[in-house]
Amino acid sequence: MYEDNYSGSPFEEQNAQNGTQSAQTQQETISQYGETRRESAHQYGTYDYQYANQNGAGSSASTGANKNARRKSSFGKTLAVILAVAIAAGGLCGAGVYGLSKYAETKVSRSADGKSWSFSWSLGDDFGDLFTQEEDKSLTQQAEDSKAAAADEADESRLTLTQSSGKDQEPEQRTAIEINQATAVVTDVTEVAENVMPSVVSVFNNYTAKTRDWWGQTYYQDAQSTGSGIIIAESDDGSELLIATNNHVVEGEDSLQVQFIDNETVDAQIKGTDPENDLAVIVVNTADLKDETKAAIKVATLGVSDELKIGEPAIAIGNALGYGQSVTTGVISALNREIMTEDGSTSGALIQTDAAINFGNSGGALCNIAGEVIGINSNKIGGNAVEGMGYAIPIDRAVPIIEDLMNRETRERYSAEEQGYLGINGVSVTEQVAAAYHMPEGAYIAEIIEGSAAAKSDLIKGDIITKVNDIAVGSMEDLKEQLSYYAAGDQITLTIQRMNEKGDYEEETIEITLGSKDTLG
Repeated sequence: MYEDNYSGSPFEEQNAQNGTQSAQTQQETISQYGETRRESAHQYGTYDYQYANQNGAGSSASTGANKNARRKSSFGKTLAVILAVAIAAGGLCGAGVYGLSKYAETKVSRSADGKSWSFSWSLGDDFGDLFTQEEDKSLTQQAEDSKAAAADEADESRLTLTQSSGKDQEPEQRTAIEINQATAVVTDVTEVAENVMPSVVSVFNNYTAKTRDWWGQTYYQDAQSTGSGIIIAESDDGSELLIATNNHVVEGEDSLQVQFIDNETVDAQIKGTDPENDLAVIVVNTADLKDETKAAIKVATLGVSDELKIGEPAIAIGNALGYGQSVTTGVISALNREIMTEDGSTSGALIQTDAAINFGNSGGALCNIAGEVIGINSNKIGGNAVEGMGYAIPIDRAVPIIEDLMNRETRERYSAEEQGYLGINGVSVTEQVAAAYHMPEGAYIAEIIEGSAAAKSDLIKGDIITKVNDIAVGSMEDLKEQLSYYAAGDQITLTIQRMNEKGDYEEETIEITLGSKDTLG
């Protein structure tokens, strides 16, 4: 701040004015210096510029004009030096003069004896704030530069999306995401689900459960199990809707019900079963279906399982856990797998997948990316022993069996009082027993009840029943299951294996008329 301390002398007034201008010049020239460091700003100090007033010292009596002339000459030299310093500083500081001048404080004062003037300037605390602001701007700029560099690097990673459809069919989209030459495949199965789910049904098996308590007492109670099925065809006359499923889904049923995609539920009957291959065909009378249900459902498209490749997508659709239809996805993990089933037998060649196949999924569809059925899921085969390992019966293996079952006469299960009986006690010859004792698989006749249908036939103790009306029988349970579809008085053909004198088994067929429950005594 300028202090008005000079006397009324014209030269002294001029001197003060020149000093003020010099101080302002100094103020402008050093402003750029503030871009160094904040600490320097507060410790910069105060710079004083002084010059002597050479009035009257050592001079003789001279006129006022000469004195003024000498003073002007001395002041001019001093001013020239100051201006030279200012110009040099200005050359170094450049464009920052104006900015720093806002933060400089100046002061002009005269000594007590009036012979000298003092000019001073300093940088206040606001200059430190300026430095902080500049530092913040620098950090912000660095952050923006880093962000831009990251964006450039992301662009260079070549993120691309490509789509391709599965097989020769339309729908499904495979989205391949390529990042730094690493490719991940995300399969869109929405169209597969939309196309296949109308062909899949939920199957409800109402049966009588047998339980035994700690004291050996036996109890019977009504129970229900659930599974899935696939609509595979409609009968030639249009009267029946044919549904493929697993044998264990319908095994032991007292009655069957089928639920369609629109949640409509109707009764169903068994057309034919193949316990050995765990396959069955059930039927629904089309007359029992509403028009809305007929419009909502469709026959499934069957694919070719023999052309499958390991690693291609697999979609499992079924009534998981009885909660209704659901979709799970995975890949074909392995082909032609043979494993041990729950009853101890060895399965045929199976498809292995990591698509989740849970209880209730049995009998449902395993599809490829084109929405074609390539397998019939079976939870009984794989169970839940190992996560991520599900199995399905290949459709190429299942089709010949299903076609045979489709052409059979639709049967209804008879009640215990109405059905026919053979009148034997037997033992199951499982795969393991057959291998150990070189016997054929089937139902071994251990005893023939006197007065029964078997006693009146050509059956003898030691015969092994392997078929009932050309339907394979692998155990006593299978035999009982098949006989439950025949009434007392019906005639059936049994295929048996009988040991000859050499100890080898030979195949024979025997006609027998079934008896009633009363003949068992």
